[in-house]
Amino acid sequence: MKSLKFKILFLAALLALLIFIIIFSRRNTAKNNKAVNLYNKGDFGQAAQVFAEESFKQPGNISILNNLAGSQYKNSQIDAAADDYSFVVSSTQASRADKFKALYALGNIEYKKNNFEGAIDFYKKALKINPNDNDAKYNLENALRQLEQQRNQQNNQQNQTDKQNQQDKNQQNQQDNQQNKQNQQGDNKQDQQNQNNQQGQNNQQNQQNNQQSNPEKDKERKQQQDLKNQMDENAKKQQENAQKQKDAEQKLKDANAQNKNQQSKQEQDAQKKAEQDLKDLKKEKQELDKQKAALNDKIEQEKNKNTKQQEQSEGAAMPVQLNQGQDNNNKEASPAAVLLDYYNQTDKNSDKLRRKIKTPITNGVQKDW
Repeated sequence: MKSLKFKILFLAALLALLIFIIIFSRRNTAKNNKAVNLYNKGDFGQAAQVFAEESFKQPGNISILNNLAGSQYKNSQIDAAADDYSFVVSSTQASRADKFKALYALGNIEYKKNNFEGAIDFYKKALKINPNDNDAKYNLENALRQLEQQRNQQNNQQNQTDKQNQQDKNQQNQQDNQQNKQNQQGDNKQDQQNQNNQQGQNNQQNQQNNQQSNPEKDKERKQQQDLKNQMDENAKKQQENAQKQKDAEQKLKDANAQNKNQQSKQEQDAQKKAEQDLKDLKKEKQELDKQKAALNDKIEQEKNKNTKQQEQSEGAAMPVQLNQGQDNNNKEASPAAVLLDYYNQTDKNSDKLRRKIKTPITNGVQKDW
C-alpha cells in the first residue's frame, strides 16, 4: 500500500515538472521568436537586448549566443559581437555549424577593421569546417586582393617616405653648403671691407697731410670756387635779363601789330610802359656787364698770380720740367679761363640781342622782326 502511494506521488511530481518545462520552453520560444522578428524588422538594438536576456537565462544555448552576436554586429557593437563569437568558437558545446557561423562572422569583423590578415585566417578556418560555402570563398579571395593592395600601398608610402627623407637630406645639405658659402663670402666681404677701410683711412690721412702741407693751394681753390659762384650768379642774372628783354620786345611787337592803323590811349600807354621796361632792362644789363667786367678782371689777376707762383715753384723745385709744365699750361686751360670762355660767349649773345633792339620804335611793325 505504501509502495503504491509512493509511486503515485512520484508520477505526480514528474508530471508537474514536465508541465513546468513545457510552459517555460514555450515562453522562451516566444521570446526568441520576438527577438528574431525584431532582427528581421531591422531593430537590431532591441533584438540584441532580448537575445541578451535569453542568453543570461540560458547560458549554455549557443544558438541564442550566436544570434546575440549577430544582432550586436548589425547594431555596430563590433567589439561585443567579437567577444561573443569568440566564446562560441572556444565552446565545447558548440556544433560545427555554430562554429562555422562564428568564424565566418569574425572574418567579416576583421575585414571591416581593415585587418585583412586576420580576416583571411578566420575565413580559412571557416572553410575547413565547410569547404563548399561560396560566401566564405568569395570573402577570402576579396580579402587576399585587399591585402595585396594594402601591402603595395604601404610599400609605395614607404618608398615615398624614403624619397622625401632623401630629398630633405639633400635639401639640408644644400642649405648647409649655401650657408657655408655665404659665410665664406661674408668673411671675404669683411676682409675686403677691412682693406677698403684701411685704404680709406690711409687716403684720408694722406689727404689731411696734403691739406696741412699745402694751405696755399686750399686758399687758391677756395678763391677760384668763390669766383666761379659769382660768375654763375652773374650768368643767371644775364639770362633772366635777356628773357625779360625778349618778352618786352614781344609785347612791343604785339602792340605794333594790333595798332597798325590807329592806337587807343590805353594801348599807347601800354606801349610806353613796354618801352620804359625795355629801357630799364637795358640799364640793368649795363650794370650786369660792369659786374661781369669786374669779375673778369679778378679772374685775370688770379690767373696771372697763379701763373707766376707756378713758374716760381717749378723753377725752384723742378727746373728740368719747366718746359713740360709750360706745355701743359698751353694744353689745359685753368678753371678761370674756362669761365671766361663761357661768359665771352654769353657776351656775344647779349651783343646780338642789343643790335636787334637798336631799331627805333615806330607805330608800324618792325620789318627786321
